[in-house]
Amino acid sequence: MNYILRTYDLTKTYKNLNVVDKLNLNVKQGDIYGFLGKNGAGKTTTIKMILGILQVSSGEIELFGNKILDRNCYGRIGCLVDYPGFYLNLTAEENLEIHRRMSGFAAKDSVKKTLEMVGLKNIGNKKVKNFS
Repeated sequence: MNYILRTYDLTKTYKNLNVVDKLNLNVKQGDIYGFLGKNGAGKTTTIKMILGILQVSSGEIELFGNKILDRNCYGRIGCLVDYPGFYLNLTAEENLEIHRRMSGFAAKDSVKKTLEMVGLKNIGNKKVKNFS
């Protein structure tokens, strides 16, 4: 059986508090896996440790069958941590275009149509940070 991801007693500690405590995951190749839990349960912390964004306090991570992780393994992973609702420095139109592509909508004119439908036809160039 091929595992894409395995963790062994994965732990992250901040100031004597284990925010992830001895987590053991086994994700098989081809499986879809999700994290569900309350705020503060350690979901994002776990993902950040797997991605090498946060240092592991103890335990091990195995990706693609390798316990010794190097930068090459991360070229095989796509991840967006803490997906923002909107990017404040982009315009309304640019934000909607990102959402259109990520959602798989093929109709390229849907962004302009959406802005027109909600009465924002002439302010699609306005940066989101400038909306009330």
